Amino acid sequence: MIKPFQGNLKVIVEARLNPSEDLEKVKKAIANVLCKEVYEKATVEDDLIKYESNSYLCLSKIYEQIRHRRTMAVLRRLLKRNATRNETWVYLNRQAAFVGKVVICEEEQESPLGPIVIRFITDDIESFIEWITPLEETRRG
Repeated sequence: MIKPFQGNLKVIVEARLNPSEDLEKVKKAIANVLCKEVYEKATVEDDLIKYESNSYLCLSKIYEQIRHRRTMAVLRRLLKRNATRNETWVYLNRQAAFVGKVVICEEEQESPLGPIVIRFITDDIESFIEWITPLEETRRG
């Protein structure tokens, strides 16, 4: 069960649509690791699919899977590495997302069709990183 995040949070998800891909399949991949409202609320401009949410609840599947799959330490390291004052980001493997698996990529090339990019914007980036990947739980994993 996801623990509430106490701060302001904006989640921005982006994925490039390749000419050979079906828009609905890419939206399904994003929805499989986030939430079903991606189908209704995602926008498409040129070849970029974009979805935004102000709710930590859209991260439920990621929150649960990183604990179940024991990938919290990897996610924590990448979120810290990519952090600026009020933002951080991570890549997810698009093919894995299509089948409902949260697979974190360190590099863009690890997802052959291109990654799903998730950006997190908040007033306190350290609190966000601690919320999604608590150091104490990361050490136990």
